[in-house]
Amino acid sequence: MVKGNKIFDLFRTVLIFTSLDRYYSRLIRGKKHDSFIGKMAPNNYQYKKGTYRIARLNNNIKLSVDLHDYLGHYIYFGYKDQSQDALLKLVEENYSVLDIGTNIGNTALLFADKVKAAGRVIGFEPDPETYQLCMKNLELNSFENLKVHNIGFGDNNSSFFIESLIDSNISGNRINEKLTQGQKQVSVKRLDDVFFDFNLKKVDLVKIDVEGYEMKVLIGAKETIQKFKPTLFIEIDDNNLRDQKSSAQELLDFLEKNNYTSVEAVSNKPINSNYNFKDCHFDIISTSNC
Repeated sequence: MVKGNKIFDLFRTVLIFTSLDRYYSRLIRGKKHDSFIGKMAPNNYQYKKGTYRIARLNNNIKLSVDLHDYLGHYIYFGYKDQSQDALLKLVEENYSVLDIGTNIGNTALLFADKVKAAGRVIGFEPDPETYQLCMKNLELNSFENLKVHNIGFGDNNSSFFIESLIDSNISGNRINEKLTQGQKQVSVKRLDDVFFDFNLKKVDLVKIDVEGYEMKVLIGAKETIQKFKPTLFIEIDDNNLRDQKSSAQELLDFLEKNNYTSVEAVSNKPINSNYNFKDCHFDIISTSNC
């Protein structure tokens, strides 16, 4: 197996140095990451940090991505993302969408394309460096219905430091309330306190992907959720939630108490607070029963 891996790595290295990886990305677009052809693509760690390429989403959206970064690599090679497919099916023309945890803007741009000119998409990315990457991607496109703000959401108004866990995965950067110093300090607000600053008359969909901070976001958005009853698309990672002094069970309890029913995004399997959440990692779609 080790010998086989070395042969595969040699093939991947050849793809990079001959620039054939550009053509290979077209070949594997839409394939699963764990398929044989998907596994043969160069790994993100084989690219130097700062290896930027332009990826295209839906043929009309341009995105500058770093191939050293896990998400940038995933987007560039166009691997099938069943969870994102399920998310985009929730979006309709004229929708007002909140993207909490916008990252480099890939999902927000797809939202903006789907809601059309009459819709609104507002994104929120607390990490200042990631926010700058996101803004560059917004500049590559021309969606007037999309705005992104450099703030985070939580259960109180404060400021915290960002923790960067893995250099090659900016998606894993997260707020750490325990840190007392750091290079990146971010502003955190309760959504309920600032919602009307964004001049929205409704909210149809809220996506929340904030590396374990999801429960705090929901607590600070309780009034907004109760008033507008939007569909919620939430990442559930019990270990990340526990790192933030919460849990997946607590999050589902909150949703149920607020009259929401949840299903796993890809399988559509019902999910409730009695589920075994140990080491779980998946997305849920939650809809109001009212």
